[in-house]
Amino acid sequence: MTWTDYLDRRILPYLGLIFGLFATTPLVWVRLFGTSIAPYHVFALGLIMAVAITPGAIDTLQRLIKSGKLIWAACGLLAVAMMISFAGATIIFEPFFFVKYLAFVTTALATGMLFFITIRRGGFPVVALMPAVAGVIFVAFISVQFSLASIDPIEVLTLAIARVDPNIVMNQLFRAAFAASNDDVLFRSNLKQSLSFAFIVMIPIGLLALSYAKFANNAVKAIALAGIGFAVVMTIAPFSRAAWLALFLIGLCYAISYVRTAVGLSIFAGILGLGIPMLFVLGGNSSLFQLIEARLTASDSLDARVFTAEEHWQAIGESPFLGRSEIVEGWAHNVIIDAWSAFGILGMVAALLFFLAMLGMTIKALILTLSAPLGQRKVHATIAALLCPALVRMVTAPNVTIDFPVWVGLGMALALAADAWGETATGDHVRASSPQPRGRPAFQV
Repeated sequence: MTWTDYLDRRILPYLGLIFGLFATTPLVWVRLFGTSIAPYHVFALGLIMAVAITPGAIDTLQRLIKSGKLIWAACGLLAVAMMISFAGATIIFEPFFFVKYLAFVTTALATGMLFFITIRRGGFPVVALMPAVAGVIFVAFISVQFSLASIDPIEVLTLAIARVDPNIVMNQLFRAAFAASNDDVLFRSNLKQSLSFAFIVMIPIGLLALSYAKFANNAVKAIALAGIGFAVVMTIAPFSRAAWLALFLIGLCYAISYVRTAVGLSIFAGILGLGIPMLFVLGGNSSLFQLIEARLTASDSLDARVFTAEEHWQAIGESPFLGRSEIVEGWAHNVIIDAWSAFGILGMVAALLFFLAMLGMTIKALILTLSAPLGQRKVHATIAALLCPALVRMVTAPNVTIDFPVWVGLGMALALAADAWGETATGDHVRASSPQPRGRPAFQV
């Protein structure tokens, strides 16, 4: 069986939507016509409309909501807290950001529905090629950007390593390249976060899809692996510490899936505890490692965030129930603190519920990873891995809207959970693990 055997005509529209979504997600920082309307807003609207008219959409929606009841409840509660805040004399949260938040949540729901339909109809293995397709489109686009900005990326990276200055990468490479087509130069942080997390959500999905795709053509399998490798590189390249943490946690989730016994888990924890410090010791003399270490130990942004967080705590102390009544410059980069400060106790409860619901789901997935049959462990590990970026952004996000790629990953995690943990699950989690003959979908929703 070759990869083309998976391409049933009835699944092609859904595969097209998934590939379109992931091909455009790394381009979230591109603004159209000089406005704040980004490509993902346009695509998200089309995605929502396409999924809404899909046969069985209501049933799929019910399954997806059921798989993450507390998460969706927290999202709704936070939206209510935001709306209540608009009644105050001082508008803490701009209406545009409120609309963006609703769009992100809705897109997560639509992405999950699309992903669930694709899984149930047997088209999942082809998704293994998605990181490669997105990577090719990204490389083509960024090459044009480098040309417009007259940037030699190798020269910039060489200078950054020579001076042990990661800011050279962040400022002169990514920021300068995209400023060539955009006058807004105040988006360095958002740029690298969006770019990193756009690729990081592709890694778990690519790995899981690849494990279910029995490609007869080794060249196609090599392309899929190269795409995953490129996604890893692009997670690291923008020098986002939050993305590095998320990548580490994703690796941890998959590593746990290979643990077989309680003794093995203890040995794994010991190796992890000794291996990380040893890595720093052995790699300390490397110029590239020194560049990474300089980024890890940089305290400029951390100091600024601590100072801002103190101001927010002070505002919470003055008005813990209703939220602050005056503008505080900057966000605390912690969704729970920010929501409490801006929207009062209701916002804090919503944000805390959001975090705890995702954490509980992650723990459940990891427990199942340890106890499930060998053939199903990677599915549970992928659910946990897709939730890791969202957990990291809860304590690092620039404001309470979080990032668009994180919402996409959250939607897919809930879709996988709906398939693997749902009432109709038969033990053959991810129906694509047993590909059906052409013309016979695995499950008709």
